[in-house]
Amino acid sequence: MAAIATAALLASGLTPAAAADAPPLVPLAGSDTFDGEALDVAKWQRVRPVDSALSVGGGALTITGLAGDLYGGTNTAKNLVLQDAPGWGSWEASTTIDFAPTACCQQAGLILYTDDSNYASLAFSGRANGLGRLFFLREVGGTPSVPSPIDKPIAQWPTHYSLKVVSDGTQITAHYSADNGATWNQIGTPLAAGQFLKVGLFAMAGSNGAPAIPARFEHFTLLHDGTPPPPPPQPDASVVPIDWDALDDAPLAGVAAVAGEILRNSNEYALTTWWKNKFGTQASGYLTFGGTGEHQIRPVAAEADALATALVTGTYDASVTGVSEEEARAKTVRLIGSLAKAHYANTRGGWSGSTSWQGALWAALAGQAAWLLWDDLGAEDQRLVGLMVETEADRFIDYTVPYWTAADGTVLSPGDTKAEENSWNSMLLQVATAMFPEHPRHDAWMTKNVELLLSAHAKPSDVQDATPINGRPLDEWIDGWNVEEDGRAFNHNLLHPDYMATMVQQLYAGATSTLAGRPTPVAALHNMELLYGNFVDRDYPMPPYEAPGGTIYREGSGSVYYPEGTDWGSSRRLQFVAVDAISAAFGVDQEASRDGRYWLELHGGDALAMQARSTDGRTYLASDDDNYNGREEWVAMHAAWSVLSLWAVQNGEFRVSDAAAESLDDTVAPVISASVDGESAPAGAYRSPAHLVLNVTDDSAGVAFVEYRTQRGEWTAYTEPMRLRPGVWDVEVRAVDVNGNAVAQQLDRIRVIGAAVGLPEAAAPTAQPESVVQE
Repeated sequence: MAAIATAALLASGLTPAAAADAPPLVPLAGSDTFDGEALDVAKWQRVRPVDSALSVGGGALTITGLAGDLYGGTNTAKNLVLQDAPGWGSWEASTTIDFAPTACCQQAGLILYTDDSNYASLAFSGRANGLGRLFFLREVGGTPSVPSPIDKPIAQWPTHYSLKVVSDGTQITAHYSADNGATWNQIGTPLAAGQFLKVGLFAMAGSNGAPAIPARFEHFTLLHDGTPPPPPPQPDASVVPIDWDALDDAPLAGVAAVAGEILRNSNEYALTTWWKNKFGTQASGYLTFGGTGEHQIRPVAAEADALATALVTGTYDASVTGVSEEEARAKTVRLIGSLAKAHYANTRGGWSGSTSWQGALWAALAGQAAWLLWDDLGAEDQRLVGLMVETEADRFIDYTVPYWTAADGTVLSPGDTKAEENSWNSMLLQVATAMFPEHPRHDAWMTKNVELLLSAHAKPSDVQDATPINGRPLDEWIDGWNVEEDGRAFNHNLLHPDYMATMVQQLYAGATSTLAGRPTPVAALHNMELLYGNFVDRDYPMPPYEAPGGTIYREGSGSVYYPEGTDWGSSRRLQFVAVDAISAAFGVDQEASRDGRYWLELHGGDALAMQARSTDGRTYLASDDDNYNGREEWVAMHAAWSVLSLWAVQNGEFRVSDAAAESLDDTVAPVISASVDGESAPAGAYRSPAHLVLNVTDDSAGVAFVEYRTQRGEWTAYTEPMRLRPGVWDVEVRAVDVNGNAVAQQLDRIRVIGAAVGLPEAAAPTAQPESVVQE
């Protein structure tokens, strides 16, 4: 039978793998000959364990394949037996199996595994119509593929065979032997090494009604070449912390304090009920999150950002939370370090990834929290955070920005604006450029950041607008639009105010830039007044809109009107609190009939009333209408964005720059060069007529304006050389570049005498000198 099987493999075009010179492989501690009477729990973990379908005895592990599968979205396979896979060097894992399938899709073999949506399996499987199948299947992000399987009648396959996966440190290949390892044959196509966390054994009966079937594994052998682990990678530049000495520290007051009160209450919930339920049994070390998806990572990142924001802005209050500031800071640092450790830049198979849809948002939250508390982080956590932020930013350099509608009017994503994801992707790049101003890829990150900012809430007319913005005409930056001409946004096939509220993610650039002491790209304000005005003043009549019609914001009330209804729930207020607070902070509310602070008091008042119903600071009761799984953490996140924006503008210097994207982080002031155009006279004087010529240069952002004044008079814009009449001149010059970097210079005293030889020096004039046309 083995000879028949080998012949079948050869006939399929596969050839026995050639021997190659390689370091000798030695067994690792994970190898197992199954000599005991129970599975060694020090070596193995199980996914969806069923004790009655697994046994150890007679020198073998027997897994009874039960109904279940991993293919696509059917993630029900039982008793996946796993251990950590080597993360470096050359290695291989092998097993020998007794298995006699009779139906589709009974299967058994080796598995490389990160989670149910990211794995690879090398297995023999029963097939319909009497066929058997050998395959090296892989599934990435829930999308499976089975390259080059071998199908043969079951009668031609042995019931005793060996499998192995081999990694050379770069790629993993799969191999099959029907003669106890005397001859190995490669199957399928290689996989990139390093992407799977676990390796192990499995058996399953599929999801087509096949009976349970035993698979007997004689051994699991894990070999390695013994090379030591590589040194831990480092980011390509150092993080520049926030210069807190350059900022004031005044607490929020008045209406702005409403956002702070909401944040304090959410801090209480986070540090008591939430922490106990989520991490109460994890006394020390890096926290584990129970998965790598949205509902495992985003809530934690949101709370980390919220707590960090409260701590650095003076919003945190131990008398409200019942937790000392020292403990709150320690828990926040632990959240940050654990998030960074679990990121895919630092842990194989970790959260996010090169094609992750939402991972940039989570990394922006975690990265911002880390930057706020940078000096509290240990060196290792700083390294992990740096790699997390750098890796996320790098994946957007060549990213194709998506649109709801293309520039030619083709609807690319019906009922689904891309404003949300474009704005949260820009958040990540804004954090990265703020943290790494000297990074070698900083300019590439900033260029993509500007593109995402402009695209997030682009409207139809923008694609034909040649107005220069941050170094390029607008119509060269964008290739479509994500909101209607009047600012309406559609998502989930609804005209959806919740997704118009993603404007806060675009405006997030203002807080981050201000904390960094840098100007905010003018792109961050693009169409923001339009969107805020839509909330306040645009009328939605009934019909065609739902009763009662009118404006989204309701005069004198904290309630909100959804013109086409909402699928998230009508109890939500914090996205509107953030819209109001952040619009007020950055001045995009001034064209609306009522400004942001007016609405902040109303919407914030509703939120505080909701929080007042509970004793632990939570916002929602079970009966409230908000079906998002992480709704309390969502509250904390929006409250933090509101507080940080208001606080940054109050305590820092918020300024806007239209400099080219690659010059936005220029902090070098212009250079002033002054000269006198005139005939030299004795004692360093000049003869009339004489003119002062200023030459001001800036090697990056560009000069915004130049001014001068004489005799400590009024400042005057310099546009051409100025005439100096006979007298003694004290001249001051100042220049500012597009980023707001300023320089002032007191020129050496200038003496001008009359044209006739020996004419006495005249007294310095009190009026401004006349200017002349530059020659």
